[in-house]
Amino acid sequence: MKNNILRKILVLSAMLLFIASGIAPGQSGEIPKNTVKGSVVTSQDQPLKGIVVKSFNTNQSAVTDAMGSFEIAVTTGEPDRLTVSLEGYRIKVVEVTPGTTDVGPVVIEEISMVSGSKNIALPYRDITGDRSVSAITTITGDELMSYPASSLLEALSARLPGLTIEPYSTVPGYESFGAYIRGTGATVYIDGIMRDITGLSASEVHEVQVIRDLSGRAVLGLSGSGPVIWITTRKGTSFNREMKVSAEYGLNTPATLPKYLDSYNYANLLNEALENDGYEAWYTPADLAAYQNHSNLLTHPDVDYYGEYVARAAPFRRASVSFEGGDRRVSYFSMFDYVGGSGLETVGEKVKNNRYKLRGNVAIKLNDFMNLSINIAASLNKQRFANISSGAGVYNMFDILSVYPSNAHPIYADSLLIRSDNFPVNLTNELAHSGFGDGMILNAQNNARLVIDLGSIVEGLTAFGNASFDVSNSIINSKGGTEALYRLQGVTPVRVVEKVVVPNMSLGSYNVLKRTAGYAGLNFEREFGKNSVAADAVFFAGLEEITSNDDWYQPSKVADLSFRLNYGFDDRYVAQLDLVYSGSNRMPAGQRFSLYPTAGLAWIASNEDFLRSNTSVDYLKVYGSAGIMGINDYYLQGYNPFYLFETLWTYSGSWRSGVATQYGDYVNIYRLVQTATEDFVLPKRRFINIGAQAQLFGKSLGIEVNYFNEKNYDKISNKGASTPSIIGSPQFLPATNYGEDMRWGIDGLIQWNKSIGDFRYGIGGNALYIRGKYLVVDEPDALPEYQKRTGTDMDAFVIYNAEGLYQTAGEITSRGVTQSWGALQPGDIRYADLNGDNVVDELDVEVTDYHSPRFFYGLNLSAGYKGFGIYLLGQGEADGSVMLANNRYFMINGTGQNYSELMLDRFPATNDYPRLTTVSQNNYQYSTFWVANAAYFRLKNVEISYTFPVTAIRKLAMNDLKLYVRGTNLAAVSSLKKYSVDPENINAGITGYPLFRTITAGISCKF
Repeated sequence: MKNNILRKILVLSAMLLFIASGIAPGQSGEIPKNTVKGSVVTSQDQPLKGIVVKSFNTNQSAVTDAMGSFEIAVTTGEPDRLTVSLEGYRIKVVEVTPGTTDVGPVVIEEISMVSGSKNIALPYRDITGDRSVSAITTITGDELMSYPASSLLEALSARLPGLTIEPYSTVPGYESFGAYIRGTGATVYIDGIMRDITGLSASEVHEVQVIRDLSGRAVLGLSGSGPVIWITTRKGTSFNREMKVSAEYGLNTPATLPKYLDSYNYANLLNEALENDGYEAWYTPADLAAYQNHSNLLTHPDVDYYGEYVARAAPFRRASVSFEGGDRRVSYFSMFDYVGGSGLETVGEKVKNNRYKLRGNVAIKLNDFMNLSINIAASLNKQRFANISSGAGVYNMFDILSVYPSNAHPIYADSLLIRSDNFPVNLTNELAHSGFGDGMILNAQNNARLVIDLGSIVEGLTAFGNASFDVSNSIINSKGGTEALYRLQGVTPVRVVEKVVVPNMSLGSYNVLKRTAGYAGLNFEREFGKNSVAADAVFFAGLEEITSNDDWYQPSKVADLSFRLNYGFDDRYVAQLDLVYSGSNRMPAGQRFSLYPTAGLAWIASNEDFLRSNTSVDYLKVYGSAGIMGINDYYLQGYNPFYLFETLWTYSGSWRSGVATQYGDYVNIYRLVQTATEDFVLPKRRFINIGAQAQLFGKSLGIEVNYFNEKNYDKISNKGASTPSIIGSPQFLPATNYGEDMRWGIDGLIQWNKSIGDFRYGIGGNALYIRGKYLVVDEPDALPEYQKRTGTDMDAFVIYNAEGLYQTAGEITSRGVTQSWGALQPGDIRYADLNGDNVVDELDVEVTDYHSPRFFYGLNLSAGYKGFGIYLLGQGEADGSVMLANNRYFMINGTGQNYSELMLDRFPATNDYPRLTTVSQNNYQYSTFWVANAAYFRLKNVEISYTFPVTAIRKLAMNDLKLYVRGTNLAAVSSLKKYSVDPENINAGITGYPLFRTITAGISCKF
């Protein structure tokens, strides 16, 4: 049933895609025409050469000359419209009335992150930049197209102030990136509804707005307690017709891969580790010679696992075609988008992913006072991969690559697959013979919005309503199996695993997510002399349901009633008040709704008399806001967050009294899960933001800077750490409100753009500096001061203080300090005994001065001459550290793990790493010894392009033709490079797929 619904949605989307482009056809037959002339200039009155000007009625076009002038035929019997569009500028439509012969200069505005006239899409209302009191920064979908990736979040890296993107997984089809704004996880809204960004492509995006402060999102209620990425998809432009086609192909290569030892060096180091622990060496001199000389690779194998199983490159493909346009009654946008690629596996089933996306957005003017818009989008992800055994998941070959030493076992002996007792996995068998999975993910996102102009009743009054229904269906069919596996006895293979063939596919997993949401409200907008008022009142309700095996799963229900009043006086002063009555289904009945206020002010200083005539200051605004919002996504370990107000028990077995043959009846036993509380409220977050925006020197320079301060309080806690244990286990403690923390910092951007004749260039950057402290923490009173978190940095490392390595046995003896992880030897890490009891244990862990990175930045540089263009984007972090805590690469212990090349620099060869051991845990505690500088700078994105002159492609019926080469993650500067790890994710390529360096070539054209 659910599959049928999804198929119908896909069919409807396809109909919109291929039919919508014909909704507003051009006129046919002989049309009376007249020639008009004009010019195209920038807002600084600079003429623009080579710009296409199109007539809607006659369907003709003209190209501006060196002075920006043009002549074009328009209709004479009815009004015509001229459309002017240029990448980097806002599209401009000019009405030409009958009899007009000269339309004069047509001014097109350059798209800028800082502008008072730009449109800002707030929840439930669009406003101009000079009416905003919020910290909001915008980027267009066209700008994001330069980044060749399947994830839109990845394309946002280093683009906007306050926004940081963290890579989690780069497996094709299973890419995962975290988006954080000012250190807090961001929520994504697409066309006004909270939605999953997976599957969204840059080609369907109109704008992405990062709403960093509360005033811009307060009307979202509890859902807006955290920062928001607000995305609007493309809508057609009335009196315009345009078809866009783009395609690119390239290769993904690992940006960084770890380096492990060959068999000879591994065997040497393992012998050393065993001897350090008082054991006999495993490998004889003859063994070592065989490993070094490769005299018998069957008995003494030397397998380069990364070289054997990780491909040097994998393909990446992306293509899209879109249609947009409209007339006075209908506007439309329709699109088909494709992204595909495969994984790095060289053997068996490569990970493969092909994503197909359809979108159709239509806006219809039903009559003089009613407008209807319908947005329908559907995507299909088809995946194939080697299985996890017979389960339904992608086999992670890096779990073996980063663990198995080069001498674990040969892969083949006489065409037979080999394993060993200590290393029972043969990767060729897992990837080529142990089954595969076929995955399919169907997503559908649907909106319908009706707007009714009530101006005939009350001037400036509008009613609106929106209904949305989204569904995501994930299905994986899989089958297992194995080839026969053999173990070597001497040089003779002996079968230890029989071959298993599974003939049929079976259902591996099936998941469904459904989101239903609706809102209705009133907008009022009107001017009274120098006074302007914009107000809205909206009721929102939403429901999210997921198929889940979690006993504590609850559908997410949201209901809000919001009010916003934005008042402006004389184009100089703005005040805004937001009130939202928001509810949570985590609270008991009767206490679910609370009122949360937000207020903001703005001063457009550039409109004051003393600055109005200043030619250097084009725009200057100072603004600020403050507010309070509840937090609904709290969590308390061991407690059900939806029922904190109830005492919960769980079945724990049965018991009967008596002995021998005189037992009584069984009775059920129940265990206390949590104790009810009525003394708690929703946690809250207090926001303050103060900022300024400016455009200077003929709008060449844009600047924005913000100070922010956020305080979380009334956090949910059972105060288990500060409550004496004699009271009982945590389950006996009711939840309450306790705990406070604060984050503060500065973010902003600076951008300089300039054109000199045919040469244009731009340089700029954005940055975030953030700090945080714990103000009130649940912790024991008897805790040593150096371990207390109250008043300390939130991102501080709580670890042992390493004082280097013990150099001699005499140093160990003379110090007289026992460390809790076995007998000490020279080469072991020496830890500070902070409490002076001559024992290093958990009481000597301290809050250190080391912390995570606090400074995040992006730099951009662009230049162009005539049709040639280049764009460079850099990303960096500074002022922070990273813990080298990966036990597959740095903290290597035991006999079942390969050694990285770094271990060649162990004690006593150098003091870079501690002595090798197979049993002691002394050297593998989190300590300052394993702290490294996390600073890096990466060339994140490059595009080199050539755009053909319009005069050269008009015979092809094209308005634009662009050839380009693009790249990502091309180079990096970091002290972490000496470890052969990726500075963005030091586990990449070790515990999972590496980050990709992508290079593509492509073409885009407009008709």
